[in-house]
Amino acid sequence: MKNLLLFLLACSLGAAAAALSGKVQAILLTGGIAYNEPVVAYIREHCGFIAPVEVYPGENELEALVINALVVLRGTVTPKVYK
Repeated sequence: MKNLLLFLLACSLGAAAAALSGKVQAILLTGGIAYNEPVVAYIREHCGFIAPVEVYPGENELEALVINALVVLRGTVTPKVYK
């Protein structure tokens, strides 16, 4: 299962690179995944030819969700409804 997920991740990065006509300046890995050295190594090995792989560890995803939820709750921003 783990190998399949890594394969699908690499495929997604390749698809994104193709959609950008190969004009990719960097592949950025952030959040909790950036702490997983085997995953980072796999991405570097399989996708490093597309662009340099840069790693920015940190887990600020929940903080970002809270900040944006507060902006909506305070009425500063109207949430979009997708149908």
